[in-house]
Amino acid sequence: MPWAICRSRFLYKPKYAAAALRASQAGFTDRELADLFSVTEKTINNWKLAHHEFATVLRLGKEGPDERVTRSLYQRANGYDYETVKVFCNAAGEVTKVPVTRAAASRA
Repeated sequence: MPWAICRSRFLYKPKYAAAALRASQAGFTDRELADLFSVTEKTINNWKLAHHEFATVLRLGKEGPDERVTRSLYQRANGYDYETVKVFCNAAGEVTKVPVTRAAASRA
């Protein structure tokens, strides 16, 4: 099989940029992107080097999920307060809901 024919299934298509943006915003890793496009992770890395728009949308798309992970790790390490509701039921079956602020346990 000639090299050009063999490589044709790995050719980048401009429409991949839009799909990559949506996937990266959803938190896809490069390995998951490779599975999405039916290529290897190395091919994804090659596309990032060869196609500026592809690299740009991946970087922009991953900013949101990366920020959420950073914030979650910070909160977990330092502790934080969160709002919840505690539900009580008396012997007569009457339900009472009480708002409660709790401190999350720090793991630091």
